[in-house]
Amino acid sequence: MNDILIVDDDVTLRAVLADFLSSYGYACTEAETVPQARKHLEEKRFDLAISDFDLPAETGIDLLKHVVYNYPLLNFIMITGSTDPEVKRTAFELGALEFMTKPFKLQDLLKKVKNLTPMERTLSWPPREDGEKKKWMLKKGERK
Repeated sequence: MNDILIVDDDVTLRAVLADFLSSYGYACTEAETVPQARKHLEEKRFDLAISDFDLPAETGIDLLKHVVYNYPLLNFIMITGSTDPEVKRTAFELGALEFMTKPFKLQDLLKKVKNLTPMERTLSWPPREDGEKKKWMLKKGERK
């Protein structure tokens, strides 16, 4: 299962995103502020962080800087209601892999999430003489 950290001060949007992604098998942890997000990051390994830009006290950019420095393998999606192109440029320059402007379609977010989270596939190959099959766990992008 893939673990996603969702950071947004809008409790309704945060809950909608968590419920939606959970319905597709993702384990979601919610945070309202950057300090809460940092605490969750210290306690658990995540596959993806989704953060709003405009947060109280510290911004999503502050969180992105923290993630890039301390968790360089953690994929990051920045979401915002801002139409300022500087926000988008800064997010990409600092390491965000995706950027979405609110409002957005949940299905569009899901596509981005699927592209940025490891996907485990169980392959049965080759068949064994006793009828059982070996199972190989591959991550998205791996080939053996």
